Amino acid sequence: MSASVVTPAVVVREARFGYGSHEAARADLRIDAGDVVAVLGPNGSGKSTLVKGMLGLVDVLGGTVEWFGRPLQEADRSMIGYVPQRQSAAGPIPVTVDELVRSGRLAPNGWWRRSPDADRRAVDAAIEVVGLADQRRRPVNRLSGGQQRRALVARGLAGGARVLILDEPLAGVDAASQAALADTLRVLADAGTTIVIVLHELGPIQPLVTRVVAMNSGSVVFDGPLAAVPRALLHDDHADDAHGGVFEDPGDFELFRRGLFRR
Repeated sequence: MSASVVTPAVVVREARFGYGSHEAARADLRIDAGDVVAVLGPNGSGKSTLVKGMLGLVDVLGGTVEWFGRPLQEADRSMIGYVPQRQSAAGPIPVTVDELVRSGRLAPNGWWRRSPDADRRAVDAAIEVVGLADQRRRPVNRLSGGQQRRALVARGLAGGARVLILDEPLAGVDAASQAALADTLRVLADAGTTIVIVLHELGPIQPLVTRVVAMNSGSVVFDGPLAAVPRALLHDDHADDAHGGVFEDPGDFELFRRGLFRR
């Protein structure tokens, strides 16, 4: 009997990522479908730049990135849900949770081939799995920070995402919200969703993690199972990642959502 073949979700080959000519992160790694990967590292280590590079949101200075066997520029963005650091789900136009999550259906379907029944089923399922069914009619700007993060996760799921990338989702939210997000991610991980999550410390996410990628000075210094991680790499008290970790420009998310990756 032949051994089963594990499908890679993303393959990063000798890639270098940065801003203009400045290199801020480099990596050579493969993330398999179903992995739950924590990307750890101190302030300025390049961990947020790494995930942005995988998404095409910063300059690719060398090497290649493939999603499900397709080059970055040809990747099906509807298969990837992205929750940037500190992005608020509440925009200038008031929307409800239901409306926000429904917007995740626009990218994969387009208005000309929409199926209202399929849209509703996808939206209902996504809101249910993140635990916001009782908040679906509530304006997003009235949700807590943790609830807004979960609403953004639901938007990615509604679009059919098979991979979720979250950048510092635990930052600035209380313990109850962290636990709620961890519960949501546990359900998704059990269902086989690939999860890549940038963190300073594992916290309530630790029981879900199957693998750790640790960054320092722009390079991967550890890549392996949680049980083998040196203890010092699991604890960090630094603030935001100086290499692009803070999500300040909403244009980044729009570039990703519309598929206009950097070339």
